[in-house]
Amino acid sequence: MYETVGDTVFTWSSRGPTPDGDRGVDVYAPGSAITSFPAYCKERLCLRNGTSMSSPNLCGVAALLVSAWKQEMGGASLSPYRVKNAIVSTAKPIGELHGAGMVQTDSAWQFLKRYAARAAEQVSWRTHVDDSRRARGIYLRNAEESAHARFFNVSVVPVFPTSEKARLEHDSDGENGRLESQAQFDFEQRLLLVATESWVSVPDALYVASQGNKFAARVDATKLQAGRLHTASIDAYDSTDVDRGPVFSIPVTVTKPLHVDASACVDLGTLQFRPTEIVRRFVAVPPGATRAHIVLRASNAAALESSPALFYLHCMQLEPATRFRKFFMRERVSIGHKSYAAGGGSAEQKETKTMDVIGGATLEVCLAQFWNQLGAHDIDVRVEFNGIVPANGGGALAEGGPLRAGITVHGSNAVARLDFIAPVRPEYDVSPSIVLTKARKTLRPHEAVISPLGAERDTHLATGSALYKLELDYRLETTREETQLCLHMPAVDTQIYENWADNFALAIFDANKRYLISQISYTSPLLIKQCGESLVRVQIRHRSAKDLEALKDIPLLVDVVLKSSIRLTTKFDMASIFTSTVSSSAAVYRGGFIAKGSRIPLFIDTIGAAVPSEAAPGDVLVGKLTMSRHTANFDFEYVVPAKSIKKPEESTPAAPKTDKPESKEEQDQREMNEALRRVRVDWVKKSRDDGVRTRLVTDLLANSNDEQRAEVLAAQLSALDATSSALPWSEAACLTAASARRAVGIADSVIELTRTQALTARLYEKAQTDDEKTLKKQAELARTQLIAALTTKCRALAALTHGSVSATASETCADYVEVDGSDNDETDASEQTVQEYERAAAELRQWAAADDVSVVIATAPLHMARHQYARALQPVLAWLAKAPMKPANAAERRSMVELRNQLLAKLQWTIWSAHFRAIAPIESPATYERL
Repeated sequence: MYETVGDTVFTWSSRGPTPDGDRGVDVYAPGSAITSFPAYCKERLCLRNGTSMSSPNLCGVAALLVSAWKQEMGGASLSPYRVKNAIVSTAKPIGELHGAGMVQTDSAWQFLKRYAARAAEQVSWRTHVDDSRRARGIYLRNAEESAHARFFNVSVVPVFPTSEKARLEHDSDGENGRLESQAQFDFEQRLLLVATESWVSVPDALYVASQGNKFAARVDATKLQAGRLHTASIDAYDSTDVDRGPVFSIPVTVTKPLHVDASACVDLGTLQFRPTEIVRRFVAVPPGATRAHIVLRASNAAALESSPALFYLHCMQLEPATRFRKFFMRERVSIGHKSYAAGGGSAEQKETKTMDVIGGATLEVCLAQFWNQLGAHDIDVRVEFNGIVPANGGGALAEGGPLRAGITVHGSNAVARLDFIAPVRPEYDVSPSIVLTKARKTLRPHEAVISPLGAERDTHLATGSALYKLELDYRLETTREETQLCLHMPAVDTQIYENWADNFALAIFDANKRYLISQISYTSPLLIKQCGESLVRVQIRHRSAKDLEALKDIPLLVDVVLKSSIRLTTKFDMASIFTSTVSSSAAVYRGGFIAKGSRIPLFIDTIGAAVPSEAAPGDVLVGKLTMSRHTANFDFEYVVPAKSIKKPEESTPAAPKTDKPESKEEQDQREMNEALRRVRVDWVKKSRDDGVRTRLVTDLLANSNDEQRAEVLAAQLSALDATSSALPWSEAACLTAASARRAVGIADSVIELTRTQALTARLYEKAQTDDEKTLKKQAELARTQLIAALTTKCRALAALTHGSVSATASETCADYVEVDGSDNDETDASEQTVQEYERAAAELRQWAAADDVSVVIATAPLHMARHQYARALQPVLAWLAKAPMKPANAAERRSMVELRNQLLAKLQWTIWSAHFRAIAPIESPATYERL
């Protein structure tokens, strides 16, 4: 070994205090260079570090102590509190600031035996400071808290092994309640209080019965060194057995942050490091600061004499009820690896790391030389602050305080105004920009169910009572493939240990109930590869069904990443939003520089925002507002306004071209007749009565021109083949031999009426005049009718060539008016029919996309008629592979799966058939997977 160090905590291990003043770590256990790999991993010498190694180690120690107690002490009662007291009280000191030590198994067992008869060892202690937070310790973190001496009332209450279970079970009159009452009646402790540091004062003694007691503590941090972490503890000793050690300890922590002067900078001085050494410094962030720059400077002269080293820079601020990672930075910095002067000698190495901060809160700057790095190193540390904040609300506190929330503007305001101020220092490179990158939608659950969890593991650890789960289902619609999004439920998804609920999880399933992805506790960005409808299932667990009842309508926020970001126009004067001409006499701020304390207006063009088509009124576009590259960005929300009103296209039928102008009465009569005709055409498709449909079609055909005749026949054809997503020869299609021939005749009539006009659609792709637009619309309608007629004709011919259509119509299949058809019900699968099918399919492929599902279903049977089953299978498999699973195409997928299975059977590909049968439960599960 090159160097040795004394017993200490690893640089990457946790330290206290907790945000509420507790010491955070009770005991340390071996957790570095642990070999814990089973033989099948083939990594016998692989080593791992961390809590995942130390926790099992400590669990093993606890198991040994419990096992030894049961063997040596027989039936004597052993509470978890007694085991913890033994482990913590006998831990080996290793220089940790709050007094936590390394676990010592032998000493803990000797402690258990020595104090086996002491009933108070069965008791734990609940201590809290009677301030607004009811903290577990005294923690003075911010500058104003340590500016003068302070008094604290501290409550101390004993906790008995049976009391928690009795309280949770509401069983004060049961067995647990009786045992608790007797233990409380017998309990008393006469304690001696000792403060470990002179700046903490406490009474000499405290008497505690079962109901607890209070005492006053005085903390005077005014003379402590600024910028450092100062720790003390209030230790309570049993007056009858002082040698036992403290019965309980109350941590006292003072950070005493450094003051930042008018330059908005603070020097932490030259910090000296050796392996395993950690330096923690604390700085009072000035009000209005939004970003901190930590500048590290080191000379490589020392590196010429000792090896380069790896350092960890860890900075953090604490804000109440906020996850610590919100204002957090952890960076690796290599010192002595670069910046050598040419020709030898020394040169300065400089590293700058940046993080967002909140003004008025203490910033901890922690720097450590990693535990296995050799040599001594000196580093100069400087912290610089910048900040530009809203001066007129927008989520900011008055006078440049910390920004607590984002900035929100409504698109209905033509122009939004925000005023900004630089409260910390002069700011340069001011160049505002607003970039919106996400669209936020709000979903409400369409189903919410509360039920008890039945598994043994899903019970309360203390009482054994059942936990409850609330399952919420949301419908999520994605309009494009490869959609990036993030799901939020702010009430429960941003916390773990601080969460009021026991657990939060969500999972996403596709339209076929297939599991896609899941997340627990902290939601993060995810990718949905297929477009269409999905189901988001959220599960919240809690011990009270009544508390979960209030969440049955809780919204789910969906942030979808936009295909392309949106930039809002920003100006420093309102006139520039609307015009490029500004009066020369106007004194307008031009950007680039803001003097300290100065206010500038910022005007945002909201009416000209390029809102994406998928954003509906009321949705929120989310992004960032940037004022300068030196300052923090602000969360920015833009509420989508009502869409602009577009004049609808007139659908009034054109009047016949005559020399005589049309009177209003004639125009009204013509429009009324056309409206009535369209209603009757609609009823050709809707009517369930054969006689009504027959009379409608006959009457409409008798008084129609070619365009109207095509429309009527297309409606009749649609009614004849209403289930176009079903296979043509299936019972669901309702195509008998007679109705199939009838459909062919009607389709031929529609094709003849529409083919010529449909061909003209391309002539009007760039229609400009009203007449050209009218002709284009008519041509597109004719094209749609032509494709529908060709599709139905192919389906009818497929039914005839398949040779399995029923001879008579079923009860659900109707009879229709015959156009150029025959009533012969004999199935005609002749070569002539197949050739006609080939011609119709070839023409259909000219007009419609070959991968359209209706085209695939209509044309694949042609290959089956030619016994070309593999060729028919290709487009079916291609469509199934890429078509999204969603409720809208569920019937089409069922037909395609049925067609695939029939083709595989014809090909006698038994292995593939078995494969698809095996994966069917995976592709289309019967139920959703449990969370």
